[in-house]
Amino acid sequence: MAGEGLYEDGRWRWMLFDTNGFTLSSDLTDYDAIPIYLLRESAMFSNLCRNDAFKRQFAVTFMDLVNTSFSEETYGPFLESYDAAMREPMRHHLQRFYGTGDSELFDNQVADIRKFLECRKPYAVEQLREHLQLNGAPARVTVAVNETEAGSVTVNTVTQKLGQDGQWSGDYFTDYPVTLSAAPAEGCRFVRWESDALENGVSEEETIEVAVPEDGVYIKAVFERINFQF
Repeated sequence: MAGEGLYEDGRWRWMLFDTNGFTLSSDLTDYDAIPIYLLRESAMFSNLCRNDAFKRQFAVTFMDLVNTSFSEETYGPFLESYDAAMREPMRHHLQRFYGTGDSELFDNQVADIRKFLECRKPYAVEQLREHLQLNGAPARVTVAVNETEAGSVTVNTVTQKLGQDGQWSGDYFTDYPVTLSAAPAEGCRFVRWESDALENGVSEEETIEVAVPEDGVYIKAVFERINFQF
């Protein structure tokens, strides 16, 4: 429809609200919010979970977030930057309202958040498996490229940050395959995927689905540079 805005298509969308610090406390590391706040109080979510396609997408995206946004490589630098930015304002806050410029309270709160993030993953993953009634278990998925500057790899919904060794690893439930997409950098082209999990060990399709076995899976994207001749 002409003039239609980005969200004016009649679709339902989830809205995040009430983020006032109830979570991110080490006392709530093992807290199970799914049966209360999702299955019982959200009729939409509980009914959507009856749809196999939705359940698959939710489980896969959940693990995407577990492996990226809530990994130590992500939250560690964020907490450090937060600490640096808020330390001086918090000192003035504590002096004004608590009569002390001692930063111990602030330090304890930051440490408590870090402890929650460090310990939360296994509880959240197991609670997801239980309430979505998944039959499998998390297994390791490792993706790699033959040359880090030649291209990138997207795992499900996230284009992963590869290490200096050209690899990235995360955990996914064996119930569902992972979707992998290869994107060549400028001046390069995608050649193939290589993995024992693929038929004949290779695939030339840029986007593929790969099953996740119990012992995990390793798959490499091969790129090559294009030599222009004039």
